[in-house]
Amino acid sequence: MLSSLEQIHADAVLDADIYPPPDIASGPSNTALITGATGFLGRYVLARLLQHTDQDLILLARSKADQTAQDRVKSILAEIDIDLGDYGDRVQILEGDVGQDDFGLDPVTYQACANAVAAIYHCSAAVDWVRDYGRLRRVNVEGVRHMIRFACTARRKRIVFSSSIAVCMFNTPHGEMSEYTPVLPHIADMPLGYARSKAVAESLLHQCADRGVPVTVVRPPLISGHSISGHSNPSDIFAALLEASIVTGQGPDTDWIFDITPVDYVAQVLTDVPQGRQTWQVLNLKQGNAHSWENLLTWINLHGYRVRRVATDAWIQSLFGDAVARGLMLYSQRQYFAGRPPRAGESAWVRPFEAYLADSYATVDGDQTVGLLAGLGIEAPDINIDVLYGYFRDLRRAGVLPERGPAHRDAADALEVKAFLATNNARRIGKQSGIMNQLAATQKQQSAGVWVFGNTSGGARQVVKVAAQPGVLRDQSAVLASTVSPKLGELFRRFGDPFELEQCGLRERAFYENPPVGLRKFLPQVGATDGLGALEQSCLVMEYLPAADCNENRSWIRSTDPEFTDVIEGMASVHAAGFAQKDTLEKQIKPVTTPNAQRMLQMLPLWEELAKVAAPTFARFGGTEAGVLNQSILGSLADWWLQYELLPRTLIHNDFNPRNFVLRHTGNSPRLCLYDWEIAAIGPPQRDLAELLCFTWSTGAGVDHLQDTLEKSRHLLRTETGHCISRGNWCHGFRMALQYFFISRLPLYTLIKNLTPLPFLPRLIANSEEIFALAQVLDGRISGVVQKNYL
Repeated sequence: MLSSLEQIHADAVLDADIYPPPDIASGPSNTALITGATGFLGRYVLARLLQHTDQDLILLARSKADQTAQDRVKSILAEIDIDLGDYGDRVQILEGDVGQDDFGLDPVTYQACANAVAAIYHCSAAVDWVRDYGRLRRVNVEGVRHMIRFACTARRKRIVFSSSIAVCMFNTPHGEMSEYTPVLPHIADMPLGYARSKAVAESLLHQCADRGVPVTVVRPPLISGHSISGHSNPSDIFAALLEASIVTGQGPDTDWIFDITPVDYVAQVLTDVPQGRQTWQVLNLKQGNAHSWENLLTWINLHGYRVRRVATDAWIQSLFGDAVARGLMLYSQRQYFAGRPPRAGESAWVRPFEAYLADSYATVDGDQTVGLLAGLGIEAPDINIDVLYGYFRDLRRAGVLPERGPAHRDAADALEVKAFLATNNARRIGKQSGIMNQLAATQKQQSAGVWVFGNTSGGARQVVKVAAQPGVLRDQSAVLASTVSPKLGELFRRFGDPFELEQCGLRERAFYENPPVGLRKFLPQVGATDGLGALEQSCLVMEYLPAADCNENRSWIRSTDPEFTDVIEGMASVHAAGFAQKDTLEKQIKPVTTPNAQRMLQMLPLWEELAKVAAPTFARFGGTEAGVLNQSILGSLADWWLQYELLPRTLIHNDFNPRNFVLRHTGNSPRLCLYDWEIAAIGPPQRDLAELLCFTWSTGAGVDHLQDTLEKSRHLLRTETGHCISRGNWCHGFRMALQYFFISRLPLYTLIKNLTPLPFLPRLIANSEEIFALAQVLDGRISGVVQKNYL
């Protein structure tokens, strides 16, 4: 009797008698076979082929004791509003089973299908996170073998196969796994029987391709619900994990990369990607900016459910040792988390979920797939708050998730805003909606954010920016803080609105209505808000900036780039415009106020807890020095903040980084265009400069480059204002502004990464530490006594 691994490798050999006919059967065919059409993915593959092609379709489906195959298919399609009667005679349903020879069809029917079919979409699979290979072999391996034999009968048929990214993830460290890295040699390190069965199936298909049958293999990660309707699979592990976390009020504190991919996107890739000339094609559908489990837990809390983080081992012991868990769907998957004895090829107790932590996920490469899909215009939907909360709503309707209390139910957005967005076919700029708007959209105002509308064929386009309703940002920021540290959440509540987010929308609107003289040329053009009724006061309509739409995905400017001078020049002009008008601006726009020394010291417990929360992230990306530096700055706060208060102030953007500006190339030289003024403040101009350099610093540029940059900014501001600015005071003020950024905004970003991925954060932390060390050197190098006032 063969051992398990011997059986696996024996199964991975394609039968010698399976070989395609030498020529394609005479006459073209426009017929495709779909397996698994009653499954969650298969039904959407069928829907897409019906709605976007003219192909005739044969569906292979099993009957059940109380339902024929035809009735099963029709009832399942009704769940996604597909009526086969609308498609005439394009669909034929056959009762069959991929696990049987010839699919269990009679010889005449099998041969007729083999003659007619030109393409196969193989979605049928037994998906299970616990069962071993042997229990999945019949459907997932032998079913593929039967499918290959069918593809080689009568005419050569293209096979499109739905596999899994799980074939690229292992219990032990491995090198990079690209689309064309062989997976079978690593099968002993795959912790899931499901992954092993898919790896064997891919091996069979690869041999089939080598014999001349065109094959496309698509490897999605965890398939989630529909990105628009929210329709979800109520029995998958995603639903089970949500149910367990929400019902018990606790979730594991782990660095799990929760890469979920909408089912409609996977269906589009399966049906729309052409074979090309090659017979073997593999696509790794790895999301380039996948969310972490900590993001998901944060969104759950912001949505109104209260789920606290618990150490993973304690969570496993508590959840699966509790009688309450026996009534939850996740209980049947307990071996996936709690572990199981070793199987063939394994030497120790295995907890399969650990193969899907961040380090393992990082080795999966999907660059070739990204390039291919970009060329075809196939874009993955962003798993944003709108999409995720659509899943939550659907799972509540299905009875998987409990209802939230009345205090946490979504407040209806104003009808005027909804009507405006619908009438103008507006599209949310997902990744560019801004952190604060993402926070607002988590619960009480789904339309908060930035929306593009207007002509999409080259004409005028605009954006409407819908601000958060009163109270939302204050309340939700405290909830966000609580998900990471209950103490931090309590401190957010104690100090009310410590980052002055409450008036963001009104502040920005007032700013655009009355910008300082000389500043308007550095701003996007603002349009009328007609049609928004009573909501005009919380909405802005402005020009669409294409570069801002893709700001997260393009390469940001660096401090050594030639165009960086244009940014510094624009910054100096912005600051100069505010110097003479700061008193008026304080009355008009109610800017964020720089705290006085008494307020800063009162808030010291908040800064200290924020530093504590940030310390692990600082240590990971900046080394141990970053956390120590933060504590040192806080330790001397009473001394240096008194000096910082005395620095001359002007209007500052207070969020001056490449996420919030573009360079217009309209004249002889690029000109700065600065947007997102929600947290505009009256403060030292060095505060904007410090943040800009932390985001754009060219690693290793050195102290001379920093000195040149500071001197250039000082000279430009002096020229614009006509005031004499001491070199020593400017440098010392920059260092203090950097310290303020280090204890407030930088650790705040480490909190925000629990809400949304921040790809820039590792470099930002490393840059900030490097610049601070250089600023210390420079501060000591420049001679001159620091004066109390230098303008």
